[in-house]
Amino acid sequence: MKILLIFSLWLFSGQVNCEDVTGYRKGSVIINWQYDRLKYMNHTKYFCKIKQNKCTNELISQIWAGKVKFMAVDDITTGLYSVLIRNISKQDAGAYRCGVEGELSIDVTLNVQEDPCCGTSLTQTAHQGHNITLNCTYPEQYKNDVKYVFRMANNSIHAVVTNVEQRKGKQRFSLLEETQVNMFSLEISNVTVEDGGLYLCGAQKKLDRSMTPYIPVFCEIQLHVTSTVDVSVFPSSPGSSGLSVPIIAVCVCVFLLLIGGSALMLYKLGFHKSQSTIHTLLLLFPKFLFLNK
Repeated sequence: MKILLIFSLWLFSGQVNCEDVTGYRKGSVIINWQYDRLKYMNHTKYFCKIKQNKCTNELISQIWAGKVKFMAVDDITTGLYSVLIRNISKQDAGAYRCGVEGELSIDVTLNVQEDPCCGTSLTQTAHQGHNITLNCTYPEQYKNDVKYVFRMANNSIHAVVTNVEQRKGKQRFSLLEETQVNMFSLEISNVTVEDGGLYLCGAQKKLDRSMTPYIPVFCEIQLHVTSTVDVSVFPSSPGSSGLSVPIIAVCVCVFLLLIGGSALMLYKLGFHKSQSTIHTLLLLFPKFLFLNK
């Protein structure tokens, strides 16, 4: 998994006794650790939960409800080791350790908090070429901090936009904030199929001269992108080769109107001729339906 951040982060680095990390129940958190790239780029990195100052088990790639709970990436080009913990529970609270095997490590303590705004998991659908807005809420204490929206797809995660560093001019992705209701929104214009994926809404708390080395994620939004006209939303009858019931009904009505109109016209020309013509039309009716399947 690759994590790309578009804002400079203050990171854990070197040997640290213990640092506090805040996560929210049912939410997620991204923990970043900076190491000496030239010295340790080819070394094995790890992340584990510790008990009595020892690693108890490896957590990377652990599964919950068919989804990956812990994911990590070692970006050797920048010397950045990052861990994403999802669906945080009270049982996840405690001390963790990440480091370079046999060399150095850092310990972090995850504190799990609860807030009505956090831990939501939503699903939204957008039509290709249309616009859509994804809304995210956050705790009161993050009102003045940096907001992020990340997108996770194809085993990678990257920051789509932040409220600090946005490009000038009209962009397809923009972030708007409503501080009075503790909410920020990601607006996507001219949606493409590639925009589909899992979006994570989070914030990074400001310190006196820096920022925290972790980003709590408050909610997840799964975005599905469909074509503008999606006939799959109409139910199909078994054996109908995908032809929808409304289309068949319209065809039948049109055909019956043609028969009625033809019968009325032919009635004036002669009863026997109309009878023969109606018989022929009725014989063609099954073929008409067959061609429309």
